Amino acid sequence: MVGVGAQGGLNDANAFLAATGIQTPLMLFDEQYGLWNHYGVTGQPTAILVNSGGTAIHEFDGRFDGAEVLQVAGSS
Repeated sequence: MVGVGAQGGLNDANAFLAATGIQTPLMLFDEQYGLWNHYGVTGQPTAILVNSGGTAIHEFDGRFDGAEVLQVAGSS
């Protein structure tokens, strides 16, 4: 699992990580919105399950339940 932020700037992203204490999942910053554009993300939070080939298999827009994500991932 990887988190990809793009809104604000890198300083904002680092401040968010420091304020929340998030260490997992690995968090990346996509300053050019490349992944957002590739997968059609229009806002956050958004979660996209991607298979090993990079194809999106399910998308969750807005707040999402972690148990539901695990359920969908387990059935894919």
